[in-house]
Amino acid sequence: MLTLDDGSDKTRRVMSALHDGSAKYRRVMSALHDGSAKYRRVMSALHDGSAKNRRVMSSLHDDSVKYRRVMSALHDGTAKKCRVMSSLHDGSAKYRRVMSLYYLYPLRCTLFRRRFSTVV
Repeated sequence: MLTLDDGSDKTRRVMSALHDGSAKYRRVMSALHDGSAKYRRVMSALHDGSAKNRRVMSSLHDDSVKYRRVMSALHDGTAKKCRVMSSLHDGSAKYRRVMSLYYLYPLRCTLFRRRFSTVV
């Protein structure tokens, strides 16, 4: 977890919103982490809320075997989860609204976690 934290309160809030303390979460994070400088740059880009963020999300969806393994780790097979994942990859306003819930104050993060409990 420390490797994901750039030292800002914003990052700590995002990570706490994602963290459910389960072994499954730790396995998913391991699948995402390759320990490289490129990984750290991608994580930074995911937290800056800019147009670059949207390009990074596109670059993560390359239809490679590695991508499918990571997505499988995140996917719990429910319709609700499928809808959330679709909203993350369509580049629409809905995508931006879903992502924005991570960047707001902790209460909103809690609400997001309750509403989309299958995401975490």
